[in-house]
Amino acid sequence: KMARDIVDGKWNDNLFCVALRARDTNRIASVGTIMQLIHADETNGTPSRERVKVTCRAVGIARIMNVTNPMVWEGTKDDDGNNYLVAQVKIRQIMTDE
Repeated sequence: KMARDIVDGKWNDNLFCVALRARDTNRIASVGTIMQLIHADETNGTPSRERVKVTCRAVGIARIMNVTNPMVWEGTKDDDGNNYLVAQVKIRQIMTDE
């Protein structure tokens, strides 16, 4: 669902943040990498499981301030039907092409 939301333009400029998660404590890192969707290919999947292959690039670093839908950790979808975490972030650094 997240890949489909990115491809459909749900998030500004096709940006999203990825962060590491500790397997033993389930805690996520306080800093994440801002990624930008470059290209997306829909691949053949089963009718019940659509597949989208995405190509992305790192464009910055962000501090994760707050997870707005923590119920997803327990396997419950949020009010928007998301089954992935959504967070408020503060941009620390944007990378340039130089």
